[in-house]
Amino acid sequence: MSHRLLLSVALLFVASCGDGTVATGVRTTTPSASSQVATVNVTPFTALLTVGDTVRLRAATLDAGGTALPGRVVAWSTESATTATVSSSGLVMAMTPGSVRISALSENRTGQATLTIVAR
Repeated sequence: MSHRLLLSVALLFVASCGDGTVATGVRTTTPSASSQVATVNVTPFTALLTVGDTVRLRAATLDAGGTALPGRVVAWSTESATTATVSSSGLVMAMTPGSVRISALSENRTGQATLTIVAR
């Protein structure tokens, strides 16, 4: 019985020490922690809001090859807080009519959304 347990543990250890290749021969791609953000994509890229409305913007951080880099820190900002405010999580509130750019900054790369706000 102990030989089976030892064999099972050994097989589990060998399987967990793989190089990213699964049994089918397909290599998985995982960005390394050292991958730098090359692009920040903000969605929606444009939006039409009415004063008082909110919209949640999302920022996708990508490396130079287009692979997503989840978990990267993103700082949100607005070019005009009188037109629209933005929270640290990307929640935008339309304050007054006008056009405003909201920016998402991650590792010195910026993505933007342009919002148009109309009166009620």
